Amino acid sequence: MKKNFKIISYFSLFIITIFLDRITKLFALQSLLTGEKNISPFLKLSLALNRGVSFGMFNFKTTLPFIALAIFIFLVIVAFAVYTVFRFKKNKNIFFEILVLAGALSNFVDRILYGGVIDFIDFYISSWHWPTFNFADIFIFVGIAGMFIRSLKE
Repeated sequence: MKKNFKIISYFSLFIITIFLDRITKLFALQSLLTGEKNISPFLKLSLALNRGVSFGMFNFKTTLPFIALAIFIFLVIVAFAVYTVFRFKKNKNIFFEILVLAGALSNFVDRILYGGVIDFIDFYISSWHWPTFNFADIFIFVGIAGMFIRSLKE
């Protein structure tokens, strides 16, 4: 019974995380096509398509390198999913792994649907801008940070 509850809880977390990312990206696509929206003196919403990875690295304009990168990302997601299943079977907490998987999968869906990842959160101080990101990126960051902190405790 307890294992079934864990499965339902992790699955619910996975679905909610993906849903939050997908719905915010749809909002961005619908409301930011006409231009950016200032939220505060250090935050605006501005639509961007990232064909690379974190911080826009490996942002390929041509198709073949983009497809190669997408295949590599897919393989990393599959390998990480296998790792997560092994942790779960060992009765380990996989909360942070679920955040990483859901965020990575949602960003991968963007690559398939739009030819790049939809980013729209633009944090900045004066003329310095953090690379534009999305909620999936936040989930991935929190998941990796949580896994790192957990590994230090273990």
